[in-house]
Amino acid sequence: MNEESGSVASKEAFAYSHDKYIEACGKIKEYIQEEEYLKHMLDAAKIRIDIWKVNQYTLRTEMKVGI
Repeated sequence: MNEESGSVASKEAFAYSHDKYIEACGKIKEYIQEEEYLKHMLDAAKIRIDIWKVNQYTLRTEMKVGI
C-alpha cells in the first residue's frame, strides 16, 4: 500500500492488520501481565517483611517483660 494514497481510515485499517502491529500488541500485553505479577509479588514481599518486623518487636518486648 502506498503511504500517500487512500483515506486515513484505510491506512489505519492496514496498520491494525499488519503482522508487526499485532505482534507488538501481543508483546505489550505480555509485558503488562508480567508487570502486574511483579507488582503483586512486591506487595507480598512487603507484607512478609512487615510481619517479620512485628514478630521481632513482639520477641523484644517479651524479653524485656520476661514472659
